[in-house]
Amino acid sequence: MISEKDRRTRIKNEYKAMLALPYSQILSWKLAPGCTKDNPTAYLITYRNPTLIKLGTTYKMQKETTVRMNLPEDFPDNPPSVIVVEGDIPWHVNWWRDGRMCPGNIWSKGMWLYAFVAQVGKVLAFDKNVGNRGSAAKRDAIPYWNEHIKEFPYGRTDFPRPRGY
Repeated sequence: MISEKDRRTRIKNEYKAMLALPYSQILSWKLAPGCTKDNPTAYLITYRNPTLIKLGTTYKMQKETTVRMNLPEDFPDNPPSVIVVEGDIPWHVNWWRDGRMCPGNIWSKGMWLYAFVAQVGKVLAFDKNVGNRGSAAKRDAIPYWNEHIKEFPYGRTDFPRPRGY
């Protein structure tokens, strides 16, 4: 567990790294309402990359998904929470029905936030190396995953890195 002072420093450094992300066709972000550059604890991240959704019995690709990423009080000991705020919930083994993503094994406290943002994008793109069907939040998505894994990923997985990081 880190001190509150170190946590605040880490959060400000994470924000600086996010500011250094170059323009990308597949990703954009802004601070969430109520956050400031002095207290950047929540982000709205828009992924313009296909993800699979299921509407009734029909599967289709969704072109854009926006998530809210919240840094918890015990960040970085615990991962940011991620929830869909615009678009339908992905039909993915690592997304609960209420729109929250199960971070599973894609977070470690030494990881930069921008790297976690990229990992979430890879989950949305169905990168088979990032999804974790062994710890499924949406168990009924496992048969689809197993049947279609050779088609993955559905979207790009080449997310940008911040300049200088």
